[in-house]
Formats: sequence, C-alpha cells, structure tokens
Amino acid sequence: MTGSDLLTLIGVVVLGGALIWVAFRMEPHWVSKDGQRFICRAQLIDDHGNTQGRWHEYRFRVTEDGEIAASRRSFVGRAGTGIWRVAARSPDPPRRKAVFLLRPVHDAGSMMAVRMPASSRAVDSLDDLLNV
Repeated sequence: MTGSDLLTLIGVVVLGGALIWVAFRMEPHWVSKDGQRFICRAQLIDDHGNTQGRWHEYRFRVTEDGEIAASRRSFVGRAGTGIWRVAARSPDPPRRKAVFLLRPVHDAGSMMAVRMPASSRAVDSLDDLLNV
C-alpha cells in the first residue's frame, strides 16, 4: 500500500465518520401549513421532573377541543400515545429551539417535553393553546 492510498483511506474514514456524526445531530421536524399537525422530538418526564428515557420522534395533531393527540412509532406497537394539553413553555430553551411542557388529559401520569425549532409554525399553534 502506497502513501497516497493510505492517505485516501484515512480521508474516506474521516469523511464517513463526519457524515455519521451530522446524521445523528439532525432532529426530525415537519409541520403542516396550518400548524395543526407536526412531527418533532419529545421526551417523557415523571412527576418529580426526572426524564424517562431519551428523546423520541413523535407525531402530534391539534384537535378541535384544543388538545394534542400524540403518537410514537416503535417496534412493540404504539408507545407513548395519548391526549395531552399544553401546560407551559420553557422560559430559557436551548438556542434556536422552543420547548413546551404537556400534561396528560385523562390521568395524572407523566408529563411530556416537546422540542422543536423556534421558527416552526407549530410554535404559534402551541402558544395559542397555552393562552386558552
């Protein structure tokens, strides 16, 4: 193996590693034109404020009642599905992000933190539900 072959191999490995790092840093986000349906990251939180697991991709839909239907696809069925209400908005979220806290409608179980880009159309929809 010559020196240029070794240099090319190292360059390919470094480029591949950088692309994998970028892929894991990207967060999924989609929002409908009216801001009533969106996909973003969310994390369950218990009553004491401790996180339950990691951030997962959820689908959200704002209902006519001002509630939010959430669902998460997983290998074992629909984990984390339910109906939620907007309880609060984080006063100091990460840079260029908006974080909302949702509470379940039917039980007093765990809460959910929802993270999305601050420029998303869904932020206005959730802000409107917060003021209701």
